Amino acid sequence: MVTITMLVLFAFLLVAALSAIMPMYSYALTLDTPVDCAIGQECFIQNYVDIDRSDQYHDYRCGPLSYDGHKGTDFRLKNLVQMREGVDVLAAADGEVVNVRDGMDDITFRNLPADALTNRECGNGVLLKHKGGYQTQYCHLMKGSVAVAPQDTVKRGDVLGKIGISGMSEFPHLHLEVRDRDGRIMDPFSGLAENAICDDKADTKSLWRTDIQPQMAYIPTGILSVGFSSSIPNAEGVRDGQFTESTLASDARSMIFWADLFGLRKGDVLDLRLVGPDNVVMVHHDQVIDGNKAQFFQFIGKHLREPMWAGGSYRARVKLSRQMNGEMQPVLEHEATLDMPLPEVSKEDFIRQLEE
Repeated sequence: MVTITMLVLFAFLLVAALSAIMPMYSYALTLDTPVDCAIGQECFIQNYVDIDRSDQYHDYRCGPLSYDGHKGTDFRLKNLVQMREGVDVLAAADGEVVNVRDGMDDITFRNLPADALTNRECGNGVLLKHKGGYQTQYCHLMKGSVAVAPQDTVKRGDVLGKIGISGMSEFPHLHLEVRDRDGRIMDPFSGLAENAICDDKADTKSLWRTDIQPQMAYIPTGILSVGFSSSIPNAEGVRDGQFTESTLASDARSMIFWADLFGLRKGDVLDLRLVGPDNVVMVHHDQVIDGNKAQFFQFIGKHLREPMWAGGSYRARVKLSRQMNGEMQPVLEHEATLDMPLPEVSKEDFIRQLEE
């Protein structure tokens, strides 16, 4: 006969057994999306909290999307065009405004004197306190965009400002920093940073609200943007919205394809190619990446040697391969097309043009 005492004892033993195999978390803070953009499409997570306590670094998935001592999560925009259009920074949880800063220029720190940002690395920012003593800090906001003041009460999803490039920043992004009541850094993807252990196969304890966790899926490598240009591009110009021609003049001096990527790793192979009408390969370039790259820019192109380009469709491809399970495997591949609606040139003449 099963008694109440036996049921209670069984329940106690079951809880004890589960406790032995499952970590117990007591975090009272859950976070909502802190940026008003589609993560993984319109914006990307560039860097995570560094949970390596040595002088090395790695993110919560054992990857290189961090740097030594990094204490927050960086949500980056593709370029400065998006920043100027305005992307809202949102309160990730209900709270009260503790402090704000505004008025700092949106300029990469590389163009500032070495001591210009002493004690102002966050740039324009907002500090919130939450129930249980938790804090969230929002850095690098756009000059003049801060929309709250100290002692204001905010709800999750309220607009705090807009993504900028102020402070210790070299690309437009929001740096979100989370701290517990003792001021210890927390990784939103794995909990208390000082206790976190990276796992390259499965997510660990997350502070993100359950229904938004799919939005926060780990993307180790990705494409920020690609484009065509008639002149030699550079990374700074591309990230400022330049070199993005949708069509080229029939007598354009050059046809250039460029790609801006993030999350490249040492040993990756980057393959770029430009293909003309009738599938004639105009340019092919591949290279082995010599070290981990938070962001990486590359281009290929061809100079015009005839009076005009052959009419038809031109295709460009960027492909990145990585050593996995003992063999090189593609981790991303993307194609872009440029149509030249001009009088047709024979395949033979087109090939002759390339060879001359």
